[in-house]
Amino acid sequence: MTTLLPVAWRLARAGGTYRLAAQVGVNVLGGLLLALSLAVPQAVLSDGASTDELLTLVALLTIVLLPLAILLVASGRLSGATRDRRLAALRVLGLGPWRTRAVGATEAGLLAGAGALAGVGLAAAVAPLVDLAVHAAPERADWFVAPLRVTVAGSTAVVVGLVLLAGLASIAGTWRLTGNPLAQRATSTRRTPAPWGLAPFGAGAAIVAWGVLGLPGTIRMLYGGEVVLGVARVADIDESPIPVLVVLGAGLVLLTVGVVTLPGVLTAWVAGCLARSRSTAAVLAGRGVQTEPASVPRIVAGVAVVVLLATCAAGYLGALTGDATYQTERAQVAGGPVAVTVMPPDLPDTGGPAATAQPTVADLDSLRAVPEVLAALPDLIMARGPDGQRMSGLGWQPFVGTCAELRAVMVVDGCRDDTAARIVGRASDPPPTETIELATFDAAYDLVRTPVRLDGEPIRADDAATAARWGHPGVEVWTESLIPYGYFVPVSLPGVDTIPMAYASVVIEGGPATWQRVREGITARGFDMGEIDRDTFDEVELLRAQLLVGVAGIVGVAGLGIVITAIDRVRARRRTLARLVALGVPARTLLAAQAWQVLLPLAIAVLLAGGVGLAVVGAVAHSADLGVEVVSAGMPLLLAVVGIVVVLVPLLTLPAATTRLTPELLREE
Repeated sequence: MTTLLPVAWRLARAGGTYRLAAQVGVNVLGGLLLALSLAVPQAVLSDGASTDELLTLVALLTIVLLPLAILLVASGRLSGATRDRRLAALRVLGLGPWRTRAVGATEAGLLAGAGALAGVGLAAAVAPLVDLAVHAAPERADWFVAPLRVTVAGSTAVVVGLVLLAGLASIAGTWRLTGNPLAQRATSTRRTPAPWGLAPFGAGAAIVAWGVLGLPGTIRMLYGGEVVLGVARVADIDESPIPVLVVLGAGLVLLTVGVVTLPGVLTAWVAGCLARSRSTAAVLAGRGVQTEPASVPRIVAGVAVVVLLATCAAGYLGALTGDATYQTERAQVAGGPVAVTVMPPDLPDTGGPAATAQPTVADLDSLRAVPEVLAALPDLIMARGPDGQRMSGLGWQPFVGTCAELRAVMVVDGCRDDTAARIVGRASDPPPTETIELATFDAAYDLVRTPVRLDGEPIRADDAATAARWGHPGVEVWTESLIPYGYFVPVSLPGVDTIPMAYASVVIEGGPATWQRVREGITARGFDMGEIDRDTFDEVELLRAQLLVGVAGIVGVAGLGIVITAIDRVRARRRTLARLVALGVPARTLLAAQAWQVLLPLAIAVLLAGGVGLAVVGAVAHSADLGVEVVSAGMPLLLAVVGIVVVLVPLLTLPAATTRLTPELLREE
């Protein structure tokens, strides 16, 4: 031990200031984020939280922190080839295999421990500030049920964990140095990645497939009451002994590790073909990959993680924004029409009509005078069509008003204020009938039925033009949910003009600011206006913001890893490039060889991670009955993230294909 620490410290100093600072800095970041992450469950979960909730949160945090884990491992292997040769030299000088591994592990643990201690100290200072920032906004006040605090036990676990991770990564990376140290000491030795990199990918694919198939082999109950043991759709499962989300999260973690390790193995296999080709640039690229197979794959590991997680995030974003209720409320918030109940102040908002004053036709005229009110309509308890079929909620509700009001809400043709008629030309037309029945309660709770004859020619609606008017062209579901009218009944018809109204409805436009102005105008006229439901919109927008912040964090951490490892590779490759320049290899050949070495693993990583991500999202969407269109809804996010990381790698690595020749670069260590 007396000689282990000095030798390990000399090994760390020999790596240079850049490597030492990068390793310590990355572990500071790791200590900060991991300490805060360990404090999150206690802050966000109540005392009565279930095991499923805890496991789901842990799976989510693990997925978010995966780029950090990749960054920590990659930083420990900075200048890995040079460091391995130095450790191999110790073996040549007579140091035993385990002593050599101990030197490397101690060196990595010293740097990781120093950074981790600084990181957890910083986390302890930052946690109260994060807690204050969360509680500063009322809409975020319920995020934390307890203060966010970093504990001593959590800090100790983080420091020990980072030291062990660095030590194990060092041992794994230098394991083969003990076999033939003279060969490992040489820069021209061919090094082939171990095929164990296939294992995480295969295990992750198997676990995800098991989850998508509904956990076959376990006993589950479906919503229909059926108990199943075999394959089932996730959307049909009511009760399961194992949380499906936890299973999918565990599979995604293993798949992420797989798309990190697999590109290196595949690139090494392809490099053999390049080394046997007739192109000088391809041969140089193939030999470069064979001698340093982990150099570029270490850079593109961050790209693979980002592409896979961004693809899954895009699918989740598509599932959130594809919800019909969210789309309806988003259209209303954006200024589309919304119907809201209006009542005298002495009537209850729920529980049925009360035997007190009710809105009258004169009251409707007063409501129409409020700016931004498109229509004021009797709020019917029910409306029945052919064979007593109830029309509420079918998109066939009667519009009891005037043609001017109908035209303010919909784009229609053929409306007349003296005859009732069907509204046709929509996604689903109401059935033809001669009579419909309007029903409501009077002040004495008696049901009043008012038959209405449909004498007029059908009114033709244009859904596409209606949606375009409100800024949502071509969305049929949107028009069906926001404008669910299938019949037009003039309010001036005999019998209709005296129909009792428990409540009234006004159709308004303009978004939340307009809603408030309308509320003030309606209150000034002696009425109360009901609340407009936007809970789903607010919840999805919150989840969307959190998702985008998470993606930004993932891209930031992965981008930092790409930059650090790319700079390290440029520094490590300078001597190799200098020798090739001294031998007279043209600059364009060096650039082409560098392009092969960089773009080949980059393409493999992007195609592999993107393909796996799309397959997982599509399979989960199909099993959960979400529809594969969830992928297209999040495509802008996916393309933006992939574009950033894919462009970053060539920008950082290809310019280093040429180097200025100096005597120092020709010196062999």
